[in-house]
Amino acid sequence: MEPENESNPKVSEVLNPDLYPDLVQSGGLASAILQTSQASGIEVGVIRPMSSSKESQLVTAEAISNRGPISILLGAEKRWFSISIEGDVHPWASGGTADLLSVARVIGAWRKGVKLKELNAHFPFMQYDELAQSYENGDPVATQWGNLLTDEMFSSARGLLRQIHSDDQLRKLFPFFSHGTLRLARDYSDRTAGEIWITPLRSGGYRIESTDSDINREEVESTDQIIDIALSLLGRP
Repeated sequence: MEPENESNPKVSEVLNPDLYPDLVQSGGLASAILQTSQASGIEVGVIRPMSSSKESQLVTAEAISNRGPISILLGAEKRWFSISIEGDVHPWASGGTADLLSVARVIGAWRKGVKLKELNAHFPFMQYDELAQSYENGDPVATQWGNLLTDEMFSSARGLLRQIHSDDQLRKLFPFFSHGTLRLARDYSDRTAGEIWITPLRSGGYRIESTDSDINREEVESTDQIIDIALSLLGRP
């Protein structure tokens, strides 16, 4: 065992023993989850800290599943375990509980392949959104379009969104905004499969570019031109 010094702090110096006496006794969050799961016969696989820093090794934990990692963080002001189940491109579910055994049970259930509705039924503190459900169903594109077309956050881009959505081909692309740019992904599950980027310009026009085309970028003034260029980038004349 390494000596406890400034670079390797005592567990009780990092964890509040009044809030987390079980974690202090176990030697940190990851160890506590593993010990709790083993005592209850719950299969959680490998539990590891989320980073290599000495403090992080005590207060964070991550479990691996074939549907993405499950991360656990501690509350500072009260006893609380924040749980986040991450997907490749969208979070599956998140929530929190003060009960360490419930944390282990969530990990075990997700690793066994429990669906979102069942997860929420067994653990009501684990919440998920409509888009996560549509990812699980295998068709999040229509849901994402509906969200963008009705969300007031994107009201200034609604005309552009409606114009693009009106085209049968472009409507099949997965839309999302990043730093003010509308991105249309060819494959909702793989962002490396190619995207079309549409960025509004201060002049009032738009810049269009593709991540998988020899055409670096073009600037246009109308949304009709956007449609024509976007379709050409998709390979449709």
